[in-house]
Amino acid sequence: MSNTEENMSLPPVWLDCTVTGRGWAEASLSDGTNEWTITASYLSDGLSDLLKTVISLVEGAQEGICRWQEEPGEYRWLFSRQEEQIEIRILWFKETFSHRLNDAGRCELVLTCSLREFATKLRREFSHLLNTLGEEGYAKEWGYGFPRTDLLKLQQLLSRKKAK
Repeated sequence: MSNTEENMSLPPVWLDCTVTGRGWAEASLSDGTNEWTITASYLSDGLSDLLKTVISLVEGAQEGICRWQEEPGEYRWLFSRQEEQIEIRILWFKETFSHRLNDAGRCELVLTCSLREFATKLRREFSHLLNTLGEEGYAKEWGYGFPRTDLLKLQQLLSRKKAK
């Protein structure tokens, strides 16, 4: 079975990223069967970290990790790439800025999807945040500057991959 056929058999992924209030953000993920909403506080720039992690995967990294801090607690996104698909595991830790090993976390969600589809949906979510809040509104609500450079980089990477 070719990579294209394999990816066609994967369920579509649904992703929604929002800034829900001053210093708070959330992401909802679903593959049609499994669904979970992950929240993050301003204690770290989880939104930008997610974008950078996905960029590294599109550039060829085999694994990636992103941490979203809670008050208290931490959601840890683990990405594992196999060719053009990724497995996303969301782990929960009771401690903020946890130093525990991944095995100590409680697994909240596991999704497998096309890397390109996930990256494209993430790009759309950040574009929507920019169009809805603007750079100033994003910074005011989330507490961090809008990652314009990273969004442009992801757009370029996806355009290049599409052209191949």
